[in-house]
Amino acid sequence: MSESKPRPVFLDGVWGQDALKQFHDHGRAAQAAFPGPNYLEWLRWLHDRLRPRWYCEIGVEYGRSFELIRPETQAVGIDPVPRIERPPTSRAKLFPMRSDDFFLAGSANTVLGDERFDFGFIDGLHVFDQVVRDFVHLERFSRADAVIAIHDVLPLCEDVATPLRRTLFWTGDAFRALLVLAELRPDLRVAAIPCFPSGLALITGLNPQNVTDTSAYAAAVAAWDLVAFDVAMAELKRRVAVLPNEFTAVAHYLALGAREAP
Repeated sequence: MSESKPRPVFLDGVWGQDALKQFHDHGRAAQAAFPGPNYLEWLRWLHDRLRPRWYCEIGVEYGRSFELIRPETQAVGIDPVPRIERPPTSRAKLFPMRSDDFFLAGSANTVLGDERFDFGFIDGLHVFDQVVRDFVHLERFSRADAVIAIHDVLPLCEDVATPLRRTLFWTGDAFRALLVLAELRPDLRVAAIPCFPSGLALITGLNPQNVTDTSAYAAAVAAWDLVAFDVAMAELKRRVAVLPNEFTAVAHYLALGAREAP
């Protein structure tokens, strides 16, 4: 039996040289695998196209995506430890808390009142059971014609798609959330854009009144957690529409969904 390859180690906030080299190798491989607009360019395009009145971002961190909001948009940024000093506009608010707490402890109702989100972006904790919960929460407080985007849904390889972080270039297993949604929610339109660094999902056809039981989500999460990476990725590409990384193609996809909506 051959020895398993060594894993990069993260100790006391310092990555070793081997891990840094691997990070650059992964980055170059992702650039080659995903030519065209990157995910930040897509988010800017979506803000300009959708012109949301209300926007929600789960996982703000350094604010690179949160700062793309339009000046007229009412924006909510949720992150337990945001690393930005202040919101990018006067209409944006930061909530330094876990997303579960924001939605379940009443903050969402207080902030929104009778309003609902038109656009949401999920880029928080990179484990797929949390991504599923974030989607369920966000859908409940969104308009039926809203768009929810999810980052890190087309991982470069198995090494970067682990629930526990082993590499600097890391997506977690967020991609598995799309398999749960495709299985339990055939009413949704689930698509993915192969953009750098690790893909972006677009989910439309929302139903804020959906009553899928939480136990069904939990069972699906448990089942997909046991599926090998290669098998899960093959299933994702079979069940989810992978769109060209082109603005015109995605504009056509979104327009088609709008025409099909009841």
